Amino acid sequence: MQVSKEDALVVCQEFGFATADGWPEEKLVRKLGELVTLYRTGEFESEDDDVMAILNRIAKVGAEELEIGSGDSVGAQCPLDVDDRVVVREEGVGPWKGVVHEILSEDSVLIRDRGGVTREASVGNCEVKIRASEIKGKQEGVLGSRPEKGETEEEADIRSLRERITALRSKKKQRGDGGGKKNLRRDELVVDVLRSHPDGGIVESLAEEVDDRWKKQGRKGNMPASLSTLKRMAKAGVLFGLLKVEGRKVTWVSVP
Repeated sequence: MQVSKEDALVVCQEFGFATADGWPEEKLVRKLGELVTLYRTGEFESEDDDVMAILNRIAKVGAEELEIGSGDSVGAQCPLDVDDRVVVREEGVGPWKGVVHEILSEDSVLIRDRGGVTREASVGNCEVKIRASEIKGKQEGVLGSRPEKGETEEEADIRSLRERITALRSKKKQRGDGGGKKNLRRDELVVDVLRSHPDGGIVESLAEEVDDRWKKQGRKGNMPASLSTLKRMAKAGVLFGLLKVEGRKVTWVSVP
């Protein structure tokens, strides 16, 4: 399956790979495939609709044999892409807005209008308003910076992740259990749970609490993903001297 370099960079940078734009295509494709796998297991989610649309599109077709190209191999010659937001202007019909649902051919697509109705439209009648791959100003997922002097790309990524964990660790809770609050990512919930247990806790119990908070946000529970995320964050915390793991217990090196 072909994926545009722009889409691949959007996903990788959203995950936190700040140096992705300097990677060779082979590494970019490999990392993208890994992130699609994490997306399928629920370990990687984004509040950016464009990022989720890209991940969903690749996951539907399959992450196998990914390559950088002009875009999705299905309807690759079509100037539109799935999840592009368009205005359709047809003769004898007033303009109407919708989202590209499926590429039928290089000249024809299915558009889902605001009412949820899917209609076929000619590509020539579609005016793109927002590309599925565009980032709408959200930069908080792109962390860190380019490698500093004498620093490798991997060291820059590690530094970026450390900054993220440190920021989450010191972040004050700004939400309650009430509605209308912004949902948190699973790794943010992990840090919140760890902060609520200054004396530490057993890995499985902490992961259950993470999953409970995940479900309270109206999302589908996924205990394996919560456990995997907690273990990954704990490993990073140990690496950065923030946490220590003794058997199945995780504790803070210093009370947050």
